[in-house]
Amino acid sequence: MTITTDAAGGRWAPLATPAALLDRQRLQHNITRLQQRMDALGMRLRPHVKTSKSWPVVQAPLAAGAQGITVSTLKEAARFAEVRAGVHVFFVLVMCNVGVCTKTRWR
Repeated sequence: MTITTDAAGGRWAPLATPAALLDRQRLQHNITRLQQRMDALGMRLRPHVKTSKSWPVVQAPLAAGAQGITVSTLKEAARFAEVRAGVHVFFVLVMCNVGVCTKTRWR
């Protein structure tokens, strides 16, 4: 267990580790800025989700206009396809070595 402190030195509650701490305002600002840039270029945004692997974090760019997500493995693709409830248009791009992908069983 880790005790964390904020920038002002105040203590936060103990966190079980590993734990991800996100600045939601900064996250949303960056998502909005990236989506605006892609819109201006006429491109479709499909952010890679390998870092967060978290459905709530993945939903934010989708809500901002992303056209889908990019994953590294078929297992990640299957997992995100399972939890996509409420998303009407969902595109999962799998970016992996063909040899690795062919050895993975898709359900």
